[in-house]
Amino acid sequence: MNPKLEIIFLLIACCPLKVASAGFWFVMGRRVRARNRVAEAISSLPFACSRWQRISGRKDMEFLRNHEPEGTAYRIAVHIHLAAESAPADISAAIRSVLRQSREDWSLYLTSHDGQLKNMFRDSRIFLVGGAYGDRMTGLLAALQAAHHDKIDHLVPLEESSRLSCFALAAYAAQSLAASSERPMIVYGDQTEQTKFLAARNPWLKPPWDPEMFLEQDYISRSCALPVKSAITWMVNTTRPLESVFSLVLELAMLADVAVQHVPRLTVMTPAGAWRYSNTCRERAVRRYLDLCSCPATIAERQYGILSITYDVPKPEPLVSVIVPTRDHLTVLRTCIDGILSNTDYLNFEIIVVDNGSTDPETLDYLDEIRQNSKISLINWPHEFNYSKINNFAAEKAGGEFLCFLNNDVEIIDGRWLSSLIGYAARPEVGAVGAKLLYPDGTIQHAGVVVGMGNAAGHAHRGDQDNAPGYFGHSLVTRRVSGVTAACMVVKKSNFLSVRGFDEEGLAIAYNDVDLCLKLISAGLKNIYVSSAKLIHHESKSRANDMAPEQLSRYMAELSVLQQRWLVNGRRDPWFHEKLDLDREVYTTKF
Repeated sequence: MNPKLEIIFLLIACCPLKVASAGFWFVMGRRVRARNRVAEAISSLPFACSRWQRISGRKDMEFLRNHEPEGTAYRIAVHIHLAAESAPADISAAIRSVLRQSREDWSLYLTSHDGQLKNMFRDSRIFLVGGAYGDRMTGLLAALQAAHHDKIDHLVPLEESSRLSCFALAAYAAQSLAASSERPMIVYGDQTEQTKFLAARNPWLKPPWDPEMFLEQDYISRSCALPVKSAITWMVNTTRPLESVFSLVLELAMLADVAVQHVPRLTVMTPAGAWRYSNTCRERAVRRYLDLCSCPATIAERQYGILSITYDVPKPEPLVSVIVPTRDHLTVLRTCIDGILSNTDYLNFEIIVVDNGSTDPETLDYLDEIRQNSKISLINWPHEFNYSKINNFAAEKAGGEFLCFLNNDVEIIDGRWLSSLIGYAARPEVGAVGAKLLYPDGTIQHAGVVVGMGNAAGHAHRGDQDNAPGYFGHSLVTRRVSGVTAACMVVKKSNFLSVRGFDEEGLAIAYNDVDLCLKLISAGLKNIYVSSAKLIHHESKSRANDMAPEQLSRYMAELSVLQQRWLVNGRRDPWFHEKLDLDREVYTTKF
């Protein structure tokens, strides 16, 4: 049956009320609301994930039929290593997943720890690589060499406990051909987990290649295809130990100029919870890489097998200007300033407090008190509240090489906060750097900004519990993002000025931080969310609610500026998977 007709029949049969609602809004001329109702209905259909896999797989097969050059067919293979502890049932299931591939032009190379191999399936595409290989990586090298001899382009190192989805090899092949890269390329896909009934559950829909994220969390090696020639060359010539597929991918991507490409397809099914496995050899590989690159850093293991990397700050420490706009609200201001002064292990900073017309006598007394501190400068902004103008005004007067924009309702809870941010902000390719912000109840308020969310921009993982796994630990991982909130943002002053700072006219209060981050990206810089810098944000304590009647028209005008300037209405954030729901700040799949 035609896939569109299949969905129509399923909608009518399974979701008649939602279909009726969509029809009502369509007749009423509310086309966007009607489309949203249809999308909700489709996402709630049974087997939605399997249906997406099937439709995507058919597209990939069609692409290969139309674009694969005749006589020079792209060739892909799989490697499975039989370790001493491998369960025969797992090995059999892994091999069967290869046999079920929709793309029939494949090879499978088997290696083992003792050299005792049998082709139990009697398939001519299965090759037994002779010899005893004591670990998976020596077996992988032997398989790569055999694959190179057979003119294979890519090889998938499949763990014996995992399974390939039936369209996996077609997805890798289609992506490799579509990319047309002159550089050798690692291709990786999304993955899902198996239950005891081997049903796919809990899909991990991944972002594009992100070196920061990969150093802290291995989201690639279980679902990747390696370029055969490049992998052999590197494994044979390197003098460093390659203890895992992760370490090989790390060195190929970061040192050997091999491209890394994400294919948005579920290619591998792993055991439930495999993503959180701890691996000491991964920490050793990261440490070796950072030492090789002369990047001094502290590495610690967090929950769920995630590493936390804190880069050393430059020596001597550059001056950081911490800019704190305020108006009255003494309690939160005192908490903020006291926290900076007493709970910050980074020493070379100045605080610029910008008073926007405080009238409360106790606040004025406090401002007179803190101006006696040599680290604090007090400047006045006796005009109407305009967040962008206030911070641009302070930035011009700042003496620091780096600017730290900090709301007066932020509470310092970890002395390493500024060091963690500067360690990333000091890198030449980095634009804005942001912290993890928590509500007072310990839930997440900000863990990076997703552009396009709600047809504007939203905070990733808002409402998730801090230190909980959430969506595959993403809130615990330092990674590249489209933007970060200026409630706590560090940026190099020269970069801030080069993009003309915050927009004072079109974005006086809302979305100026998103606009700034997108301007930095347009200038070729990267924005980074730093998970190890953690603060509490008593959100918007000292300014009006955007949704208040007297503020709504201003807010809608600023939303319109953002939407028109950056086309965020319906925009897909490049770091946000196409099958994640843009209407929800807590990561949720569309199926």
